[in-house]
Amino acid sequence: MAEWRPRGLSFARGVESIYRAVDALDRFTSPVRGAPADVTPSPTAAPEGLVASDVGPMVRFSDAMRLLTEAGVTVAPWLVVEVGA
Repeated sequence: MAEWRPRGLSFARGVESIYRAVDALDRFTSPVRGAPADVTPSPTAAPEGLVASDVGPMVRFSDAMRLLTEAGVTVAPWLVVEVGA
């Protein structure tokens, strides 16, 4: 599993293993101190083709992946399969 570390991935063997890891992080690390960064989002219009849902409008999956990629977030390979394909 060591080859996963550079990619930011972890592996745990059950809830107790996760608890020990989080407990160690809590005891031996500290948050970054200082003023939060001043981030000004770039002006963007609402994406077209929002999908209605019970919690409000949301973007399609493909649009969400595109927006993340444009923002510099690496996303896993993905594929949208159309109905009836």
